Amino acid sequence: MRAYLFSSALLAGCSYVNPLTVAQLAQVSPLEADPAGFAAQADLPEGLHIRDGGAVLQITATNGATGEDLQGAFTLRQQGQIHVLSDMDATALRALQATIRAWKTANPDDVHGSLTITIEGCTSGRLPAPEDTINVALRVAPDAPLRPVLRNLPVSELLAETPGNTFPPCNTPAPG
Repeated sequence: MRAYLFSSALLAGCSYVNPLTVAQLAQVSPLEADPAGFAAQADLPEGLHIRDGGAVLQITATNGATGEDLQGAFTLRQQGQIHVLSDMDATALRALQATIRAWKTANPDDVHGSLTITIEGCTSGRLPAPEDTINVALRVAPDAPLRPVLRNLPVSELLAETPGNTFPPCNTPAPG
């Protein structure tokens, strides 16, 4: 059972999504952005945490001309109050970006893909109250500020979209 704070919230809590940030993020090319700048920050109520290894950046691409698929998943590591890619993962992601850019150069209309960040929550101690709120911010460039993506999303809204309407305890192994 997974409780994805970010991706589920985007689906369920459209009124909590900051449209200005979404518009700004849409202007960033995931193939040109420096992976060293990717970061996520979640402001969570007491008792709700990001599961160890639960902040993941995923990139996928399909080359329709050749039938090739490419995917990579990179766990963001906690660095102070934010989650970022390790230097090794940033290097690996740059290599994937280069491959996809080469595909797009050869077949501009036949290459499609996505870049997503998911944040998996868990609880320890007290459970958050339904009226407690969650805020999520993202950064996509090393010199850019963190930009709010979700603001004041009530825990109850997120739980309504979460299997079992609950968050798993933090001391249980992450689902594989």
